[in-house]
Amino acid sequence: MTVQGTGGTGSGLANIGVYVTGASALITSGGGNVSVTGQGGNGATSGGFNYGVNTEAGGVIKAGGSGTVTVVGTGGSGNGQYNFGV
Repeated sequence: MTVQGTGGTGSGLANIGVYVTGASALITSGGGNVSVTGQGGNGATSGGFNYGVNTEAGGVIKAGGSGTVTVVGTGGSGNGQYNFGV
């Protein structure tokens, strides 16, 4: 399972590449590997919180069986703060 995302270039906050939020939000596999890659948004006037990959409020990324999980995130270059990769 491969998931890739790129945040938008809007002027607001939270141009997130891959956002997994809420108790029912789940990225998983039936036993294979899971790879999640996200790039935070790069709007010239965007605020902060431009995460590459963000999980919160019970969101989960996991692999079933003997699969592995790889998460790679690059924070955006917005003007605000908290532009983290993961």
